Amino acid sequence: MTVDPRDAGRRCSSCGHVEKANRRTQARFRCRACGYELDADLNAAENIRWRADVNQPIVVCRPGGLEAEPQAYTL
Repeated sequence: MTVDPRDAGRRCSSCGHVEKANRRTQARFRCRACGYELDADLNAAENIRWRADVNQPIVVCRPGGLEAEPQAYTL
């Protein structure tokens, strides 16, 4: 799976706010919107993990497997 890493180091993994000033040093992250603080690498890793979770493929199989005839189903 491919995950776009853009702004992962600038996005707050708590509130989602993206700003260059959130990354005050190479090592520390502090969100200017909500005040959330974390090691910068851990914050970026949380953002990448969240993006990977959001981009999971949706797989649907018919009852009876892939060889079964398609039918109309009522929810």
